[in-house]
Amino acid sequence: MRSRPGSITSTVSRRLSALEEEIGSTLFRRTPEGLAFTEAGEQAATTAEQMERSTAGLLGKLAGADDKLEGVVRFTLPEGFIPRVLPEVQQLAERHPGLRVELLSNPQPLDLQRGEADVALRLMRPTQAGLICRFLCKIGWSLYASDAYLKRKGLLSTVGDLSGHEVVAYEEQLKNTPGQRWLDEKGRGGTVVLRGTTMRSVHLAMEQGVGLGTMPCFVASFEPKLRRMTPETVAHGEAYFVTTPDLQKLQRVRAVADVLVAMFERDRALYEGALG
Repeated sequence: MRSRPGSITSTVSRRLSALEEEIGSTLFRRTPEGLAFTEAGEQAATTAEQMERSTAGLLGKLAGADDKLEGVVRFTLPEGFIPRVLPEVQQLAERHPGLRVELLSNPQPLDLQRGEADVALRLMRPTQAGLICRFLCKIGWSLYASDAYLKRKGLLSTVGDLSGHEVVAYEEQLKNTPGQRWLDEKGRGGTVVLRGTTMRSVHLAMEQGVGLGTMPCFVASFEPKLRRMTPETVAHGEAYFVTTPDLQKLQRVRAVADVLVAMFERDRALYEGALG
């Protein structure tokens, strides 16, 4: 049911009277033409407008609505991506001198919702509720070994049959990486001679000829001592840009996201493990 105009006017009048009574001052004069501000009312209106502008300015800055790209973005990512991401964020900082991007590499994922970092590059979709995730690219994994190892042990007869071969694997905290899952599920017959607690430790052992193992193809492309043992990728992961709903509104966070998206789009074949 619609309210009649008279009842609306009466309700507004009662609320204005209640407001004036509460603050102990008359804000409006009743005239034949309607309501008009008293001097106190004019002062209240001016103050309210100033407060509204101040509040809007504050909210704009908090939401990154200002025109400047400045401040600190704490960016956590797997160590294997640092050589690829560092030049990209350095170029971004050069274009925006007030912006600083701090790269954080930790064995265990940092908690964005607790403020341990602002944004993250994750190699699996987070299951934690309340996060904003953006898919970037698939990440291809394959089997690799050094020239020294291949000279000692020879090539694989069949992909997946590791009989007679020595394997460098990943320790418990990295058991869910695509490469380790492939070793557990399909890498039959190999003898694990070393388990690394970090990807870098596994890669160094492989470079030294300790054994063969799995690694992301884009990482191996920068390791001249390693040889890919199969043209196919044996496993795939996924890369995601992750942040929180409030931080995604900040221009500095959006700028880091844009740089990351552009990097993966430009070098998609490298990250997916395609052989040219």
